[in-house]
Amino acid sequence: MTPVIFRIRELRTARGWSQQELAQRSGARQATISDMENGKVRRLDLDVLEGLADALECDVGDLMVIERDRKRGRKG
Repeated sequence: MTPVIFRIRELRTARGWSQQELAQRSGARQATISDMENGKVRRLDLDVLEGLADALECDVGDLMVIERDRKRGRKG
């Protein structure tokens, strides 16, 4: 499975927001935002991603980067 890296921190800090402020604006828990930013999320509801995207004024796809499989040199 190809890992998904979330760009939440990059987009949040570009706005000068704390995790708590993003949580309030998006309806997500601050702990969830922290886990996403630290690569600890295993499963996430689409509703959470949509709330974050709305708060950050971007598309859900803009929140994710698919990391290439470096061992095989391909997307997987």
